Amino acid sequence: MGIDPELAQQFADLSYSMNTDEDRATRVNNINSQIPDEWSVVEEHTDKRQLTLYNASSHHYHTAIRGTDPTNTQDVLQDAAIGLNVVSKNDQFEKRHKKLENAVNSFEDDAEWTMSSHSLGAGQTSYSLAKSKDLTNRVSEVHNFNGAASPFTDSAFGKTTKSQKATLEDKVFHHRNEDDIVSMGLTMAGSNMGTTKTYKSKGKSSTGHLETAILGFSPSDMLSAHSPDVLDREEVEVQKKTTAQKIEKSLLGFNFFT
Repeated sequence: MGIDPELAQQFADLSYSMNTDEDRATRVNNINSQIPDEWSVVEEHTDKRQLTLYNASSHHYHTAIRGTDPTNTQDVLQDAAIGLNVVSKNDQFEKRHKKLENAVNSFEDDAEWTMSSHSLGAGQTSYSLAKSKDLTNRVSEVHNFNGAASPFTDSAFGKTTKSQKATLEDKVFHHRNEDDIVSMGLTMAGSNMGTTKTYKSKGKSSTGHLETAILGFSPSDMLSAHSPDVLDREEVEVQKKTTAQKIEKSLLGFNFFT
């Protein structure tokens, strides 16, 4: 039962491959060529945001949801809703939840179903699991990578019941780079579902040091820290820090003023 975290990470990364300018057949073929032979794209429930895969040999479905496309207005508005802690007022979360729900309802009852997501996609995943007890019970394992999180509350994407929390405790894993800004809410307010695992940063790149010297921070290192690829680094114990300390560490790579 469940899915290998590294395979889940690969699927989360590949969800972005559907969001290109190539024709649909080319995008689907591109993904099929990069995944293990026993897996294939389920086209009926795959679009530029949600990738659905199926393993016929193990009767296993997997849903991967990509993060923000900065050129997509709806994505940006969802990000803003998370930052302002007004997720319930953004109807895109509900619309995208319905798409996921429709896909899962089409899966055979005896099939296994797992998920993986990155950034905004992880926030969308948390919304759907909080929203639906059926999805909470149906999913066997979820891996979110550098997932969007609020620093103000652990229930930004919806409240969960005691039974949901207990069910999701050993099913949901939030993986994050210790220097990632988008997911730092997971180590501040936390999450009302699953377990958070934090991984050691690779440190600043040579380009990052140059950018920091000129700009005061490094855009390239911030983007690198937010990549869904976090499992190749050592897991670290998280020490509680203030919001100011976390922001300073993410921007500078160390704490100097706080």
